Amino acid sequence: MPRPSRDYEQAALASGTFRVDAEGHVWRIRNYGAACAPSRADAVQKDGYRAVHLRIGGRRARVLAHRLVYVARFGPIPEGWVVRHRDQNR
Repeated sequence: MPRPSRDYEQAALASGTFRVDAEGHVWRIRNYGAACAPSRADAVQKDGYRAVHLRIGGRRARVLAHRLVYVARFGPIPEGWVVRHRDQNR
């Protein structure tokens, strides 16, 4: 089943809150709108995936780190595509 298009990944990057480095690590560089010391933003969730949490338009959102990395490197995820790791390791 395709994921609903909410563009959370693009909004997370456009807000300037997160940065993705060359190794694919996600860093939080702003906290509540103010600059902060860079810290790893992606945390392992119960399902084994790394994710970041943020607020967009007053709503909490969970953005999977591998989707965030894809958007940072290649742009928007095409409609109907599923982003997965090549080695299938979460």
